[in-house]
Amino acid sequence: MEIIIELELIPIRFDKSVDYKIDNDKLIVEIDGIKEEFDFTGFEEGIAEEIEVEYLPINPIIDVKKEGNTVFIKACRFYSFDEKELFEEDVENGQD
Repeated sequence: MEIIIELELIPIRFDKSVDYKIDNDKLIVEIDGIKEEFDFTGFEEGIAEEIEVEYLPINPIIDVKKEGNTVFIKACRFYSFDEKELFEEDVENGQD
């Protein structure tokens, strides 16, 4: 059975670049030129207790659960100071 990966990115302030690529049952993550592959082949239905990284400087995976043949992944969408206004509210001026 083919696995479908649905990726939800959660904005988090961190000065690193991150790229995500879905390749069949795998999620490939690259942070500042360092790649790691997360293979969800054989991942059983339910919520993952822990997703470990071997090479990346930080674990970008927040949550993983499988329902049927779909794997739902919540991961970090890192943004830099230059992108701050896209993701953060202007608290000083009382603006949303």
